[in-house]
Amino acid sequence: MDTEADLFYRQLPKVELHAHLNGSVSFETMETLMKRKPHLNIEHSMTAIRRGQRRSLDECFQVFKVIHQLVDSEEDILMVAKAVIQDFAADGVKYLELRSTPREVTETGLTKQRYIETVLEAIRQCKQEEVDIDVRFLVAVDRRHGPVVAMETVKLAEDFLLSSDGVVVGLDLSGDPTVGHGKDLLSALENAKNCGLKLALHLSEVPSQRDESELLLNLPPDRIGHGTFLHPEVGGSDSLVDKVCKQNIPIEMCLTSNVKGQTVPSYDKHHFQYWYKRGHPCVLCTDDKGVFCTDLSQEYQLAASTFGLTREAVWMLSQQAIGYTFAPEPIKQRLEKKWAELKQQILQKHFGLMQTIADIQQDHKMRTHFDLMQTIADIQQLQIYSWVTKSEAAEPLYLISVLMTVALVWQPNEEFVFSGLRVKAPTRASRGQSCELRQGSTPVCLRELPLMLLPPSLWASQHKRSGAPTATHLSLMKIVEVPPSGPCVTGRDVGRV
Repeated sequence: MDTEADLFYRQLPKVELHAHLNGSVSFETMETLMKRKPHLNIEHSMTAIRRGQRRSLDECFQVFKVIHQLVDSEEDILMVAKAVIQDFAADGVKYLELRSTPREVTETGLTKQRYIETVLEAIRQCKQEEVDIDVRFLVAVDRRHGPVVAMETVKLAEDFLLSSDGVVVGLDLSGDPTVGHGKDLLSALENAKNCGLKLALHLSEVPSQRDESELLLNLPPDRIGHGTFLHPEVGGSDSLVDKVCKQNIPIEMCLTSNVKGQTVPSYDKHHFQYWYKRGHPCVLCTDDKGVFCTDLSQEYQLAASTFGLTREAVWMLSQQAIGYTFAPEPIKQRLEKKWAELKQQILQKHFGLMQTIADIQQDHKMRTHFDLMQTIADIQQLQIYSWVTKSEAAEPLYLISVLMTVALVWQPNEEFVFSGLRVKAPTRASRGQSCELRQGSTPVCLRELPLMLLPPSLWASQHKRSGAPTATHLSLMKIVEVPPSGPCVTGRDVGRV
């Protein structure tokens, strides 16, 4: 992954509706596959597009060909599918719709039938192991293989729709958008719809698909994948937009995929903004989290920071995605209930903190020791321990450093690094101990810290720890309003946690 997402986005319950199985393989799982097949001489640079890198759409599809060499047996598919599901669950995804094109490999005896059965077995095992995620599967039609194979794939999907106990829920149309035309696949897609399969179709990934999109929107699909070039500002048309809006078809948005695949020039030019401002159903997705080195938490944070979404808006975006799933109503109701329960634990805590901080920033009348202690008490009610100090400068400006904890107990002597600021937990995990602040190896004079109000996207940063991960996570937020001159505020002035 390019960057670590903030704690809020990690805790945010999420729905992933556009995730290709083979494109979602993590670095660690890919490493295991490479060790199994060293004769292939495949390196990580051949299976992922890293920070700052861009690839043409054709080059992206070449990456998938490499990955397919590594995932060519039932054993590989089972391991990969389980690992992908566990990765999504670890990222806070509560509902996942995986998609993949069934393949046959003569050398390993893999058939299309066994391909799907093995993915379903991975889903079953994850459920049996109580992985905290509900997983469904979309059988994918690769447009490059033509109408005959498409019809065979639809028949296979229909069989599993009836026999998979509700796990197979729909059909995906994907593959290189520059190959073939949707009119050749129309009969297969109509059959799929008639037999009860939901349709998630990649539409308008490239500008040349305008006529095809007009045709396929008449089906209509139940969801649109990407929809990059639907609207007239990027070469689409008002007619396409009208069809999408009148039928209220949700669009699966994949920000990093589109930017790294160069179908969108930059994040701020992404078509998410066009549709979101119209109030049209949008759902953030990863597409291929392994290939594009992202995850769904990062996609939500990117959307929030790029388009100025509040955390309430982010929460709503996540919750509304439940309604766009292909899950039966009882599952949707269960997910809605889960979101409501988690909202009490996550969103209200974050908003409570933000309101407390906003009150402090705006309140220049806070003079007395009583006011100060009351402010600390208010923050502590949010299960957040803080220290607050008043500058000795002429203006009533305040320096506030807040250590937010998910768990209530620190691990003694743990160290956390935030943008060059090293925070070391006290030897004894208690509020009576001071917290050591260092920048590099030098004790920090708080006057020398970068003096600015950090935006919400920087509230939580990647932490470093040794040993196995624990339930404790800390993030440091520096809110600084101190003039460039004046007395230095030292650690003694800051007080104790």
